[in-house]
Amino acid sequence: MVVYCSPECAKQDWFGHKPLCPGHKRDGETLPRWKAILEQFPWTARGYVSSGAYHNSVVLIQFGLLGTDRKKVGYWVETRKNLDALMGDEVHKAPWTPLSEQEGWRLPKEQIPPLERLHEPNATRLNFPPAFDDSWRSYYHWRGLPMTSPAALLLHWPLTVYACLKAAGITPVYEPGTRRKLSIFYVGAQDEITFIPVFGELALLFPNTDLDMIMFGPTVRKSVAGAITRGDIEPSARHCVFKYTSPASCGGSTIRVLLDAKDAHYFPSRNLSENPDAIVALNAGLGTYPSWNDVIYLAAELSIPFVVTDYSEAGVLVLTKMVKIVDVEKTCSALREAKERPAQFNEFMNPAHRFVPGFLSPKACSAF
Repeated sequence: MVVYCSPECAKQDWFGHKPLCPGHKRDGETLPRWKAILEQFPWTARGYVSSGAYHNSVVLIQFGLLGTDRKKVGYWVETRKNLDALMGDEVHKAPWTPLSEQEGWRLPKEQIPPLERLHEPNATRLNFPPAFDDSWRSYYHWRGLPMTSPAALLLHWPLTVYACLKAAGITPVYEPGTRRKLSIFYVGAQDEITFIPVFGELALLFPNTDLDMIMFGPTVRKSVAGAITRGDIEPSARHCVFKYTSPASCGGSTIRVLLDAKDAHYFPSRNLSENPDAIVALNAGLGTYPSWNDVIYLAAELSIPFVVTDYSEAGVLVLTKMVKIVDVEKTCSALREAKERPAQFNEFMNPAHRFVPGFLSPKACSAF
């Protein structure tokens, strides 16, 4: 599934490509499942250009959602136009300048997954307990959304967190009168700070729960530092930037999203009371940055469930191998007893596939 210009080039690159080939082959074999996700939505076909590559920007343009002005495109604001504007002031200010649901989603009312509107007296009640299969079509039906809505392009973030927590053994609590607290550390956050309210969906997915999701990352730290400099907030270790409580008929859960200002990268504490119930990293490049090493090793040593996603199964397998060879001594002591689970196909991946020049194997945000 890797394209070479000639047999000679393929042979020359074989030494480096050989360990990746099995993963790419498996990715190719799952192509029908990827296609099934795309075909659930009538608008995904618009993203294919004449070369056969998929470009999400083409889809966003047709919905009028492509741009770098948050006032015009809300949650969809583009953060990767160029390196200089990768994370501009408007993006860093996003957590401190909340938008209404309509201002954020910028979609027709019937295409928006409501949260605040669920509290209105005439609001349509959601079936409870949540009744949906692991598919976008089923989830849209439960949320009362038409398949013409592109909301899945953002909903895949909270839905993937939901899938990650279930994989870590954290499941919804439906019994009335039962209340629990969950602390989730969301590491490597970047673009997510522009659409934090979308994670309010987790209050519907984990009923009877008080859920704190703490975000870490260089972008998070810079956003908090800017808010302190402007005088928007007082200095403190963590800042709550979003809070939502679901209706009692939906389980009455409360989710808070907090930004950690202390460190650019999360470092697990040996004081167990300071550690979360789980750590989640979505497409955070764990095999790329040395700053992840301590998180990986200490999470294993302290038995903190740690779930990561990647663009492909091949990417997950490469990441796993890289983690194990980074530091043999630490790996032997910290990872020897750690439970390694096989890569799982994410039915709630971003339905906008990711085009990588030279690769024909399918890729998408949080695919595995």
